[in-house]
Amino acid sequence: MAGHIGGVADTIALVVASSAILVAVLGVAIAGRSQARRLREESGHADQVFGRTQPDPDSAAVRLSARRRSHGGEAGRTEPGELATIARQEAEIYLQHHRMALRHHSAYHQAALWSGLLGFSVVLIGGVLTYLAGLDVGAVTALAGIIPAAAGGLLLRQAKIVGDRAAENLRGLEDSVRRFNALQGALVTTAEIGDRQARDRVYEVIAMSLLSPADEPEPVPRDPVEEAEDVGDTGQG
Repeated sequence: MAGHIGGVADTIALVVASSAILVAVLGVAIAGRSQARRLREESGHADQVFGRTQPDPDSAAVRLSARRRSHGGEAGRTEPGELATIARQEAEIYLQHHRMALRHHSAYHQAALWSGLLGFSVVLIGGVLTYLAGLDVGAVTALAGIIPAAAGGLLLRQAKIVGDRAAENLRGLEDSVRRFNALQGALVTTAEIGDRQARDRVYEVIAMSLLSPADEPEPVPRDPVEEAEDVGDTGQG
């Protein structure tokens, strides 16, 4: 009778352990799918943000740039189309880095989940073996499960670091797209300036702002003739 009761208890322990491992596997699978869906949504959002940098073929700046090229514009002069291309390339670099960070984040996250599951399963099996086969066998098995569990923790920490990097790249992409849109508006407005020298000076200022976007834009250099006239008016006053 006691042996029968012990056998039932052993069966119950095995069923409980197997059920716990099965639930953990389902939990990891659901968490992995949820994480993959979230990353796809974030990647889609980044693509939508980058889509705002698509050049408008009807913009005044592009038409003016094409007209100057058809008339053989001066060599070495920065064209508005080139400025827009440079700004768009910056956004494209942020997008590529964001995609790369998301892929690494997904890989680390999946590896962390399955490593944690392996460690949990081995520790649980060690507990069952301790009940069934004795303390020595169970303790050794349980201690062996600590290794993949610890590895899962380290992988999860690395996944968080890479995820933060992806978020930074996404913010950089959004800032870059905002600068691109502002640049497009500035180019369209500058294209309406009739004076060629004044227009070229504004293009130079825009080009310099692309090199150091965090700095305050430099004032547009004035024509030396205008400065001389202002000095003369001041002296007369």
